[in-house]
Order: sequence, then structure tokens, then C-alpha cells
Amino acid sequence: MSGGGRQNWQSFQQVTRRELLEDSVNETDSLQSATELEHYLSEKLKEINDLDYSAIHAHRESIQDALRQEFDIEKMNFAGSHARRTDVVEHSDIDLLATFRDKSELPYSSDEAIASLAQRLRERFPKSTIEVGRMAVSVKFSDGLEVQILPAYREGKAYKVPDVNSSGWKLSNPVAHSRKLSEVNEKCIGQLIPTIKLAKHLFKRNGIDLKSYHVENMALKAFEHFSGPYSNRSMLRHLLSKSKTLVRQRIADRGGQSNDVSSHLSPQDRIQLSAQLARLEIRLTSDALGNWSESFDA
Repeated sequence: MSGGGRQNWQSFQQVTRRELLEDSVNETDSLQSATELEHYLSEKLKEINDLDYSAIHAHRESIQDALRQEFDIEKMNFAGSHARRTDVVEHSDIDLLATFRDKSELPYSSDEAIASLAQRLRERFPKSTIEVGRMAVSVKFSDGLEVQILPAYREGKAYKVPDVNSSGWKLSNPVAHSRKLSEVNEKCIGQLIPTIKLAKHLFKRNGIDLKSYHVENMALKAFEHFSGPYSNRSMLRHLLSKSKTLVRQRIADRGGQSNDVSSHLSPQDRIQLSAQLARLEIRLTSDALGNWSESFDA
């Protein structure tokens, strides 16, 4: 080999070694960024899980005692996101299902049943803010906790609860939704519920107005056939990617209350939400911690 050939070969070897070194440094930096981001998301989960369970259970007992003094209530069960363990501090109300032992005690109209509960609660909690909604009575306590109480009665293995679209009652099977949530969460090695909680917090912080139950149902669709990786950042990115499409679609309620959990959204609402989710997805494409912390702490 001529001297020029040896020189060219040595130069090639130097360039190759430099490229390999650069690749190794980049890979190390990327791994470090991913590790830091996973730690950040784990710490964020601790924050949004910091619910005052003793206060929640104390309010449940006081509401139950107040209502049982006037009504024959069989059970006062937690419902909604708190029962499904997808509730988030500062963003989730506490739902209670006031199940009457005998449905004949309830008036035909669900509006009248809600009004009766509200009257009793006003008598018992005169200093609390009490509001009447289409499906429930809302009690906001001085410690900031808000509890919603839905009147209900058993219908086989399901419940009849107030119909949001009328003054009547509608069949609801919350167990079916909870069972599916547990099933998919188990397939995702327990990471689905943390992902939902992170998403709920992220959406609220960024002004993406999605109802809690809608987020859960989109997550069930998004992860039904998911195969990993099961890290916080990967699963959250996957949910963002799928949600921007799912938010435009009808999603049947597994609990049986409606044919579409997003029926309250107009076509324009869907387009706007899809665009918001797409922008958020782009912002969180990289593992740059600054982008994530800015989004979570907005």
C-alpha cells in the first residue's frame, strides 16, 4: 500500500472513531434525558396522588349520617374517578352513589329526588355551598373538597341513576367500566391508571377541556392492544397521539348511560380539542425536561 493509501486509511479510521465516539456520547445523553424525565414524571405522580383520604372518608360518613336520618339509604358507595383510582388532586370531585333500599321511597322524577337530597343537606351543612345539578347534588366543604351525591336504586346488577337528558332515570352499570379499566391496566403492567392520571393533570394545566370519564374511555381505546414500552413518557405520548384522533369519534359508554361519552361536544369542539392535543404532542416529542415541566406546570 502506498504512503498516500496508508494516510487515507488512517484518516478514515480517525473519522470512524470520532463518529463512534459522538454516537456513544449522544446515546448516553439521550439515555440520561430519558432517565431524568422518568424521574420527573414519577415525582409528578406523587404530587397529583396527594389526596386527603381521611378528609374524603370523613365527609362521606357525615353525608351518609345526614341522609340516613331522613331516607332509607342502603349504601353510600364511592363512584366516579375516586372509585376507579383515577382521581387527581385539585382536579377531581368526589362522587357518591346514595343507593335507596326501596325504590318506592324515591319520587318518579329524578329532579324531585335530587331536590329532596339537597334540602336535607342544606339543613345539615348550612355553611357549605350546595348546588343542584342534572344528576347530582354538589356539596363544597370549607376545606375545598367538593362531593357530588347521586340518588340511585338497584336494577338487577346495575343501578338506575338520574338521566342527564330528562327528569327520569337511566340504567347505569359502573362495574362494567371499572372491570374493563382493571383488565387493560393489568395488561399494561399497572401503568394505565398512572398514565390516565398524568393525562388528566396535563390536560387541565393546558386548558384542554376534556371530561374525566371521556379521558378514561379514550385511554381504554388507545391501550386495548398496546404492547409497550410501558414507561410513563412512552405511554403518555401514545395516549396523546391516539387522543387527537379519538376525540373526533363517538365512543360508546361501557357503563350504559349513553351511546357516546362525548355527545356533549359539538363538531367545532372536537376539531379544536384535536388541534390542542396535536400541539401538545409535538411539544412533548423530545425528552427535553424543560418542555415537559413547562407543560405540566403551566
